[in-house]
Amino acid sequence: VINDDGGSIAIVDVGSRKKTTISPEYASAFGLAWSPDGSEVWYTAAEVGGNRLLYAANPSGRTRPLARVAGNLTLYDVARDGRVLVSHDNVQIGIIARAPGASADVDLSWLDWSLLSDISPDGRSVLFSETGEGGGRGYSVYVRGMDGSAAVRLGEGTSQRFSPDGKSVLALVGPPSGPDLVIYPIGAGESKKIAAAGLVIRGAAWLPDGKRILAGGREPGHKARGWIFAVDGGKPRPITPEPYRGITLSHDGTRLAAVGPDDDFYVVPVDGSGQPVKIPGISNLQDAVVGWTAEGKIWVRRGSGAHLPLRIQVVDPATGQIESETQLMPADATGVNALQGVRMGPNGSYAYSYYRNLGTLYQVEGVR
Repeated sequence: VINDDGGSIAIVDVGSRKKTTISPEYASAFGLAWSPDGSEVWYTAAEVGGNRLLYAANPSGRTRPLARVAGNLTLYDVARDGRVLVSHDNVQIGIIARAPGASADVDLSWLDWSLLSDISPDGRSVLFSETGEGGGRGYSVYVRGMDGSAAVRLGEGTSQRFSPDGKSVLALVGPPSGPDLVIYPIGAGESKKIAAAGLVIRGAAWLPDGKRILAGGREPGHKARGWIFAVDGGKPRPITPEPYRGITLSHDGTRLAAVGPDDDFYVVPVDGSGQPVKIPGISNLQDAVVGWTAEGKIWVRRGSGAHLPLRIQVVDPATGQIESETQLMPADATGVNALQGVRMGPNGSYAYSYYRNLGTLYQVEGVR
């Protein structure tokens, strides 16, 4: 999953190219090196959340913990004499938002890993996932008002989008290899599961009628494309060729922006009435489409999330002409090295997640 460091440790034989997985699947796995004698792989990982500890795994798959501390460890290297280069990190993903008509930003961070997904149709609430220690296994879906009121947990999963009437939200629930779509009500009511029908879904959003859902996913043995699900059930219907991914739906639900087979951005009609049309002037190698304006223009993030302050431009998708630009940056930028999950709402509202890492680098001796 893009931007998610969950996974397993594997060894690849250079000659045969055979891959052998030697560890369980972790919620976070980042940083690895061979042990001093080459008999094990040492790595930092976390079974739940993001507070990684130092593990070892041998080629037969036997794992053992090597070092555990309060907080998060990242392994950078292991010397031949056994010294270990590791950082002790205080990592947080938080949320910055601005309500319609407001003159200042507010920090809406909730627990330790608040990853923004959407702004409500009225611009007054945010939808986000807690994917760290506080979110638990399987993560958690939350809604919070921009007035700073307490966040409300709706259920397990990874949040996606608000419904057009703002009364419910979409989430992906289940393992990344095959999550289901789930509709959670905001307030009273029961959740509703929409089976993935064998598709591996990576993102989803409501169409304006509230009766259909646009999802990006792929069939086994195929590449990604856009699909339409009916909320009431039935077989999903493909609406884009393969491979088109990273779909972003327009306000009126007639068009979507997606990355095509050549890694350029295209506008694709949802009803299948025409061919994808390339958007000039933007590149998937650096830029990203983060939304549509009510007037049919697109919001484009220029550069990666690590290019700070982050530049968000309004672009005409037909001509590539830039019409305006907004720069985003937290007031307290200490340790902030990336912004992600940018959403632009009505009447000047916006929200985004920031990634803050404050760490200390250590040389550790005596690891066995």
